[in-house]
Amino acid sequence: MSSLPPNETKLIMRILERVAEDPENSKWRSINLAKVKGKLTDTSLVILQQAGFQRTDTHMVLPQTSAHNRQARAVYMACMECIEYTPRIKSLLKTAEAKEEDKKSENKNTEKSNRVRGMSPPRRK
Repeated sequence: MSSLPPNETKLIMRILERVAEDPENSKWRSINLAKVKGKLTDTSLVILQQAGFQRTDTHMVLPQTSAHNRQARAVYMACMECIEYTPRIKSLLKTAEAKEEDKKSENKNTEKSNRVRGMSPPRRK
């Protein structure tokens, strides 16, 4: 996974994490390929297939069996170990997470200072 961009790695990990945490939820067991087009490369799809997802024309689907649940969890754990022991990926993911946290913090501070001044918060689109 070290050759994947950080955002792609993060998306794969999020998918596998959700399946591992809530294996009965069908929402996490089906990925609409049209929605992830451009976000996941063929390499990512192969990783998902190794986790037990099966490709159809429009979706990647993880069958509802305990064997597939164990397989998805095993790939998730292997990916976690890979990220833990790959300092470059770990630092890139932390940098991406830090940027997201900075944006959230900046938005909260802006809203807070606007309230102090009596201004209404900016409208969100």
